[in-house]
Amino acid sequence: MDLKLDDDLDNDLDIRNSEQDGNENFTTTAMTMDHDLNYDLDNENTATTSAMNKTSVKDYRKSNKSRIHLSRRRIKYKGCIKRKDKKKNSVSKNNRDVEEIFNNSTETLTTNDHEEISHEDSSLNIREELEEGIEEERVTIEANQEYRMEGQRIVAIQDFINSLKLLGDHNKDMACTLSNMIVQKEIRNGLESTLIFKCNMCNKVKSIQTNNTANETSVIGIMNIGSGYSHLEQLTSAMDIPCMSNATYQKIQNRVCDSWEEAALESMIEAGQEEKRLAIENGDVTDNGIPYITVVCDGSWAKRSYRTNYNSLSGAAAIVGYRTRKVLHLGVKNKFCLVCKKNENHDSIPEHKCYKNFTGSSSSMESFIIAEGFQQSLNTHGLIYRFMIADGDSSVFKTLLDLRPYASHSIKIEKIECKNHLLRNYRNKLRDLFQNTNLPIILRRKVKVGTLFVR
Repeated sequence: MDLKLDDDLDNDLDIRNSEQDGNENFTTTAMTMDHDLNYDLDNENTATTSAMNKTSVKDYRKSNKSRIHLSRRRIKYKGCIKRKDKKKNSVSKNNRDVEEIFNNSTETLTTNDHEEISHEDSSLNIREELEEGIEEERVTIEANQEYRMEGQRIVAIQDFINSLKLLGDHNKDMACTLSNMIVQKEIRNGLESTLIFKCNMCNKVKSIQTNNTANETSVIGIMNIGSGYSHLEQLTSAMDIPCMSNATYQKIQNRVCDSWEEAALESMIEAGQEEKRLAIENGDVTDNGIPYITVVCDGSWAKRSYRTNYNSLSGAAAIVGYRTRKVLHLGVKNKFCLVCKKNENHDSIPEHKCYKNFTGSSSSMESFIIAEGFQQSLNTHGLIYRFMIADGDSSVFKTLLDLRPYASHSIKIEKIECKNHLLRNYRNKLRDLFQNTNLPIILRRKVKVGTLFVR
């Protein structure tokens, strides 16, 4: 029995010694495997690694420590694989060749203590060279990557074709063509775009412009139909065209309004000179040698009054020459400013272009503008507006009589009633009669039938 127990003890000691030897072998092997996983992502199953797996992993799984080390190895392996997947997207074929050279060089290294140090130094050097190659290749890819454009653009077709022809002949010595030009970026300014091209052979950079008038023409068009930025944005969105910003629209709108105002003033001055010439030719001159003419006056509001509700915030009026049918004076009056309204409860109002220029009643806007035009006629055109053709509104004529703009020249303004307005006013009076319930029904019916013929 003693001999048998001794034999059993000897066997246990041998097993424990073999397990310790296996643990020591696996520790060295695991360190080498972890090192390879950090620096060699594409060749985990190389000959050296597979040989280590075969010789050590089976023995090491017998103990609890081996399972802990294996779990750590798996976690580290998964993290390496994730980093590997991210790098694969940016590494090109040339870098993969460098990685293969790196893998082949690491396979020749052994796992003893002296050779592990040389393996780490050589691996770091190779890894640095590999990363430098990756960065150089990444810069090359970004430089040669073509910019992707979306949507549609407004193009001046003939100018764009001519620019493409010049772009295709940018370097005849190297036989570069239009197909070698790669779009690098787009510089948008509202509805106008500048495209930057770079040749992938000679590296020359060229630019062409889609158009140079789309911003102003679009703003002018949207203003002519009485709309604003929101309608322009909806239109371009439906056409899949990138729209300009609201700030850009406002800048262009202000510039267009200033240009329109200058052009209108020049046109009115020319019309006044023409009216003056025709008056002199016709002998319509005062005793002081100042020509006088006949003008047509009328006004309107931004909101319909229906003859009862005169509360429009904006109104306009014009004076037109009777002979030339051209505008001699134009005025606009506003009772509201958005910026002033928003900041009326604040201590200070920000600097802005205020359009509020009238504080009276809406019904007096027309008479005020026309009276202003009569007062400026001598200074602006050198003319006297002696006869005025207008509607039946008596407030305008009364304002002119009270103002007496030509009193120094002993000229009294005379009014000529417009036939169209006379007929309309007469019909309105008849309509008021047959709508009056205080009158007999028979009389009201006859007046209503007769009103149908007054048109």
